[in-house]
Amino acid sequence: MRHFASHTAALLSLLLLPFWAYSQWVGFTDASSDWLSVGADDQEKDIAVADFNNDGWQDVVVVRKNPFSNPGGQADLLLINTGST
Repeated sequence: MRHFASHTAALLSLLLLPFWAYSQWVGFTDASSDWLSVGADDQEKDIAVADFNNDGWQDVVVVRKNPFSNPGGQADLLLINTGST
């Protein structure tokens, strides 16, 4: 059984090696303040993706929630994918 465990560990190491090597030269920088010119959006939302109009393209619906059911919120969004750029 120990022989099997050592082979499993070696195989797992080989499978994870590309991810480890990739993570060594890829870095991320928080550039939110440079690219986002509007204030923070603290409104709660839910998003669903489905083909709402049965055209074969995935569409998106965004439901905007008002905290504590306060009036004056923004309308929900239905984004229809037309398959174009």
